[in-house]
Amino acid sequence: MRRGGFASREAARTALRRTQSVETDATGPVVWTVGEWLQHWLDTRTRLRPRTRVGYGEHIDRYLNPYLGGVLLEELTPAQVQEAFDAISGRTTSMGDRLSPATVQRVRATLRAALNTAVRERLLPSNPARGLRLEPGVGTRPVVWTEQAVAEWTHGGMRSAVAVWTVEQTRAFLGFVSGHPRQDSNLRPSD
Repeated sequence: MRRGGFASREAARTALRRTQSVETDATGPVVWTVGEWLQHWLDTRTRLRPRTRVGYGEHIDRYLNPYLGGVLLEELTPAQVQEAFDAISGRTTSMGDRLSPATVQRVRATLRAALNTAVRERLLPSNPARGLRLEPGVGTRPVVWTEQAVAEWTHGGMRSAVAVWTVEQTRAFLGFVSGHPRQDSNLRPSD
């Protein structure tokens, strides 16, 4: 069995202990649960930025382990993955909003990457997350900050997630701030 690089010495030691305790067992091949594999996969990624590593860890802990963590890796089926993602898609955030399709897509990307590694390591014949059907993410379209949009916002408090100023509004803003001293020395006046 091949082993890749490790993010830290502690991750390498943990993997070594796991390898020694499991692979030397005469009962047969290494048996991973999906949760164990996901953690091993994360621990062995060496070229991840810190924020990416945290994001993958959150996807694993918050969304993947509750639904798939106890399943044996070699027994994971596309139907189980689909069922898990149907449940994940219905979850709500701490604010009570439904999980966004973009977040679900990122969780899917994490699972697919981990399972692709399992395929390369010959732990799986194919990736069970490959044919996953998810709700497509709908991009937010910018809305011009017209007088009508301002009136709707003033009266109802509703505005588009992406509101774009008109040329006149941009000019007025730049005219207003041009007389004020700069707060950030890294900002340069534009032509």
